[in-house]
Parts: sequence; structure tokens; C-alpha cells
Amino acid sequence: MFRGAKRELGLAEHIMTVTLPFLNDRKIYFNILEHINNAVFNGMRSFLLMKKEQKELRIVPESDELARQLFFEMYMDSLGLSSLDEKFVNELGNILKSYKKSHAEIERGQEHIIVLSNYNTVSVDDNMIKKYLKDAKDFISKTEKGLI
Repeated sequence: MFRGAKRELGLAEHIMTVTLPFLNDRKIYFNILEHINNAVFNGMRSFLLMKKEQKELRIVPESDELARQLFFEMYMDSLGLSSLDEKFVNELGNILKSYKKSHAEIERGQEHIIVLSNYNTVSVDDNMIKKYLKDAKDFISKTEKGLI
């Protein structure tokens, strides 16, 4: 399963560096964010499953939300994760939820803006995607060290 996390991260990076410049379509941003989110959750879930095999956990929650909460509550310190890592994971999930519920999309320059039902906006651009890719690589790296 951890291999799947790395594969998802590699896909996100490939789409960002190869596909996005070739197609020049900013709607691909959310596809990249989806792959980053899958990589992070696959990494967390594989870590929790390993802890279950080692008999440190009795069950691994089916819900992504509960698995995320358990992961950060129990293993944040031992993996060397900070509150910024937790904030990154929460923020990424919230952006994707917002995108799925969005009522309108606007492109302004290099930004892709989604308008929510309450008229709040979320904007996504190249710099934000690059930051999330970097944060996800760090997160996966820290989680992988905990698997060894």
C-alpha cells in the first residue's frame, strides 16, 4: 500500500511537470491535488496497517477522517510530524471537498478560482500546487522512515 502512496505522488509530479505545461489547462490542478491527497492518505493508512500487524493497534478505521485523526493523535510525535503537517493534510482535504461542492469556476490569469455555495472562494495556482507537492514529499518521507 505504501508503494501506492509513492506511485500517486509520482503521478502528481508527472502531471505537474509534463502534462500541465503541454496541455496548458488549469483544470488539471484539481487532478494533481487529488493524486497528492491519495498519496498522503495511502501513506497514513499503510502506516496504520503496519502498526496493526505489529499489534500496536487493534483496528484501523475505515473512514479516512477517523484514520487521519488516529494517525495524528497517536503517531505525530514519534514520526517527527509537526502541526504544519496536520494543517497541510486538513487544508488539502478541505480544498478537494470544496471543489467537489463548488457552484462556479473562474480562471483569472494563472489562478483557478472556485466559488462555493456561500460565495467564499478558493484559488489554486502553480505555486500552491508546488508547495503541496513539496509538503506531500516531506510527509511521505517522514511516514516511510516510521515504517522501517
